[in-house]
Amino acid sequence: MSDFKGLREQGVYVDKTDMLYRLVERAGCCYANIISRPDGFGKSTMLSTLRYIYEGRRELFKGLAIDREDYDWKPWPIIFMDMADAVGETVEEVEAKLLEVVRKAVGEDLWGDDDYTSTYASGAFMHALFALKRREQCAVILIDNFDAPIRAVLDRPKLAEEIVRLLNNVYIHLKCDCASIHFLLMAGEMPYATLLTSVFSGVNNLDNISLETPYLTLCGFTGEELERYFGPQLHAHAEKMGLPYAVYRRELDRWIGGYRFDYDSDPLVNPLYLKRVLEAQAETFDDRWVPACRSVLLKFAAETDHRETERARRWKEDPERDYGKTDYADGRDLYQWCCDPERFSTLGLLFRAGYFTVLKAYEPEMALRHVGIPNEAVRRDLRRLGLKVSEPSDIEKLEETQD
Repeated sequence: MSDFKGLREQGVYVDKTDMLYRLVERAGCCYANIISRPDGFGKSTMLSTLRYIYEGRRELFKGLAIDREDYDWKPWPIIFMDMADAVGETVEEVEAKLLEVVRKAVGEDLWGDDDYTSTYASGAFMHALFALKRREQCAVILIDNFDAPIRAVLDRPKLAEEIVRLLNNVYIHLKCDCASIHFLLMAGEMPYATLLTSVFSGVNNLDNISLETPYLTLCGFTGEELERYFGPQLHAHAEKMGLPYAVYRRELDRWIGGYRFDYDSDPLVNPLYLKRVLEAQAETFDDRWVPACRSVLLKFAAETDHRETERARRWKEDPERDYGKTDYADGRDLYQWCCDPERFSTLGLLFRAGYFTVLKAYEPEMALRHVGIPNEAVRRDLRRLGLKVSEPSDIEKLEETQD
């Protein structure tokens, strides 16, 4: 469940509203942000929470951090788009679905008195923003899975390029008509830095918060959050496993934790992995459920690995490479894997798919990062993909314990 209201009423919502308040208090004309995180880290829940904040639904936030802040809870017009609904197998299918996504997101209230219709998503989106501007109104725009239509067709470069153009024709209005935008947040998996030359070629007003220190734990659960929100479930599972709780927590972190998106972040647990573990209530930790949780980025890499293509050759750039060994990478490179099939970075893809993570800083002034596999579940799945992955060395185990 990723709906904030549903989590508050029937589930467990991990309070991230202190960080979201930091974002919304800075909102104003043309305030635009973007964040990229691997699949399963709670991006949709984050956007859903923002939607209810901007609807002014204060009653749903009683007891949360933002309820203690001086926020006015003013309702705003909201355009909420999930680009996963625009995934298709042809340009025509994507265009038709994209148009439907825009029409559904805008709704009759934001169209105004105009009966204007367009057969193109870009025209419909432009008209909606123009209608707001004409009425001297501003809207909140939330876009989930901004890169989903591209991720779905990465094995077909020409089709991917055409879909990039389609999306750019829509997203360019986020700059051209930014006077109609009070707040914008886009979330996806692919890195913004390299998409500047493709999807966002005409959009340069986005603030990339992916590596900003205040937001490093916005997606994912910290150890303190695990204890606070899932303590009873974790204790019950430890008892079922017959493990002392301290041992159980170490094993839980070893299997599904260890994520950092930069060197100064607290280690995080993947929320989707945690959900699977607590639902299964197995008597031992295992990884049988991991392949079903793979990012489409990693599925694509695995499926095309056998092909004699430039991408496949780069995936196999060193067939003897041991991905179980830690490595050093330029932190900027980790966020510079893009949809261009001729510009492929194995480390970048693994990082974006949540299969590599930042372990610690290494000469931070040079932007170098110590990177490696975050946990045992990922380690085993990489072996399924046919990569050479050794067990962590005694030194690496000691470093993990110290972390």
